[in-house]
Amino acid sequence: MTDSGLSLQLRALPRAATLKPARRSLYVNWEMMNSTQKYFLEALSDFISGRATAVPPDADPAELLRLADIHSVGGIIWAQCRELFSDPGRCDAETAGRMHSYFLGDVYVSLCRREATGEITDAFEAAGIGYMPFKGEIIKDLYPAPELREMGDIDILVSPSDMDAACEIMKGLGYTDHTETPDVTEFHRGLLVYEIHRRAIYEDIGNGTDAAGFFDAFPEHAVRHGLAAEPEAGFHYAFITAHTAKHIVNRGSGFRPFLDMILLARKVKSIPEEAEKTREMLNELKLSDFESICSALCLRWFGGSLVCEPAVLTEEFFEETTEKVFRDGVFGKSNGDTINEHGNVAKTMKRRGIYYVIDAVKFFFGRIFPPYGEMRYVESYSFIDGRPWLIPAAWVKRWVVSLFRHPGRSARLALHPMIRKNEIDKRNRFLRDWGIGK
Repeated sequence: MTDSGLSLQLRALPRAATLKPARRSLYVNWEMMNSTQKYFLEALSDFISGRATAVPPDADPAELLRLADIHSVGGIIWAQCRELFSDPGRCDAETAGRMHSYFLGDVYVSLCRREATGEITDAFEAAGIGYMPFKGEIIKDLYPAPELREMGDIDILVSPSDMDAACEIMKGLGYTDHTETPDVTEFHRGLLVYEIHRRAIYEDIGNGTDAAGFFDAFPEHAVRHGLAAEPEAGFHYAFITAHTAKHIVNRGSGFRPFLDMILLARKVKSIPEEAEKTREMLNELKLSDFESICSALCLRWFGGSLVCEPAVLTEEFFEETTEKVFRDGVFGKSNGDTINEHGNVAKTMKRRGIYYVIDAVKFFFGRIFPPYGEMRYVESYSFIDGRPWLIPAAWVKRWVVSLFRHPGRSARLALHPMIRKNEIDKRNRFLRDWGIGK
């Protein structure tokens, strides 16, 4: 592989002498973490700030590799910590080889994606389809070495009227269709994964706002270059905040989304009027408290705050949250804790006392007769999308499947609020602590 496609920043990474001196963070409560966890956070903080990272004497290379793996920052950790991994007296050859392979893999996949994305957007342009990449595909360019910002997929937003045509183009380019919902279709080709969206967000984030409807206005908050569009920084930041809140509500989150928020917040704050508009949007979405808490966490983890003023955190919340984020991994995929199993139920079970019982009854009937707005997103019932009068047919299909395929599981889900009340109460306290719940 030649380095002709690599960024200047990436080609400069091995020359550690060009970086700023290592600097210990003043914010993190180091006593609650082991040496390798401290080193991991310092490496991430130093990477986004252009500093070298000093190697502690008791860092564990194997544990550092594990953390890099579950948080999807392998290339970054190798780039920042290669002094440790290159020392045969401290790191075995297998661990060093795996870490280096993360770095090389990130670079290789990045180059493949760059070429494939150009092929896709050229095809969209030829067909007259407007498109807007968002999320990681935009945020990566804010990283010191964009090639090292790992992505599970690339997200592209198109207008609802162009969705079918865009999907046909993807199939024509050799991608296989792995439909998720009527609003997002996932396409695979080898190592490459793309998500074509007709809506930016389609899930309830659990705070009583219509986030999906709010972000349907993405096209009105974009800078256009012909058929291509790029989201405005403030609107995109509000979306990333909502997206992060969704992961906290559902399965949890690792550290990488917070790095994204810091880097995008820097861009937003560089334009004072954009920062003020962003704060207004977060307030409208009822995400100001959540963002302030994220800002306080980022300040203590990485030495950088976000758009809103950092909240005042209790040490108990900070320590429990830091421990959980370490454990969760990227988007909670590595977390097996039962606390994350009750997220969807907790979205609707926010009240207490007799009101909890009322909500439990509503939840039960909602499981028996799910609303059109919820069922249209499920692939098995996508035949009702745009045809709300077919909802009774979808209910009947759901009942038959539930009764004959997994009756026990269906009953447990319908009665979840009553038989798992303690866990749901715990989950709601967790969400309230994050500024998401009521």
